[in-house]
Amino acid sequence: VAYDETTHAATVIVRGLSAIARGVAPSANGFVFTADDGVHGAEPWFCDGTPNGTRLIADLRAGSAASRPHNFVRLGERQVFATDSGVGLRVWSIEPQQLDWKRNPANDRFYRLTSPSPWISARTDARNLGGELATVRDAAEQLWLTSTFGPANLWIGLNDFDRDGNFEWASGEPLGFTNWCPGQPDRLPGETAVHIANYAGYCVGGWNDQDPNDAYPGIVERSTPPRPVE
Repeated sequence: VAYDETTHAATVIVRGLSAIARGVAPSANGFVFTADDGVHGAEPWFCDGTPNGTRLIADLRAGSAASRPHNFVRLGERQVFATDSGVGLRVWSIEPQQLDWKRNPANDRFYRLTSPSPWISARTDARNLGGELATVRDAAEQLWLTSTFGPANLWIGLNDFDRDGNFEWASGEPLGFTNWCPGQPDRLPGETAVHIANYAGYCVGGWNDQDPNDAYPGIVERSTPPRPVE
C-alpha cells in the first residue's frame, strides 16, 4: 500500500502477496523485499511505488519451493543478500539496472529506457541488456508504453534500414499493428528509424519515421526478468 502524506490517501499497489517479511531494503529508485505470491514461494521482489513497477525479481528456487532471501544489505547502489536456490546458501547481488524495469501485466514482458542516443546505439544498449528495441503488437501495448514512459520521443524497433520501402521490426516479428502520425511515414531522405513522437499540437504518441542519428531514449523489451548475479 502506498500512502500519500499530503492527501492522507492510501492506494493498493499490488494484491495477492503473502508472507511478506518484515522490513524492506531501500534501493536507488524503490525497495527490495521478500514475499510469496502463492505461486513462486518466498522470493525477492522489487517495488518502485507503482503497480507496473512492482514485480518478482527472480524465481531463484523454481516453482513453489522458496529460496527465502534474507539479510539484504545495500553496498553502494547494489543490493546483496543471502538465499538458498537449491544448492545451498549463496550470496547474490542485484545491480540497479536490474531493478529499473517495468512489467506489462497484459503480456508479461519487461521494459525500460536506454539513455538518449542514436537508434543504432539504443539497439546495442537494448541487446546488452538482454532484450531488443520494443515491438508494438497492438493498441493495448501502444497505450501501455505511452502511459508508462511518455509523453516523450522514444525509439522503438521499427526501421527500414535496408531501404526497400518496407518497415520491419528489429525483433523479426511481422508488422501487423501500426500507429502512424498523420501523413507518416513521409519517407524523407535518411529517415529510416521510427520513434513514438511527442510533437505538441501535431502528434503525441503516434509513430514518425526519423533520422536514426537523432538522440532519443529507446524502449527496451525483454521476455524474462533480469536475474540477480550469484
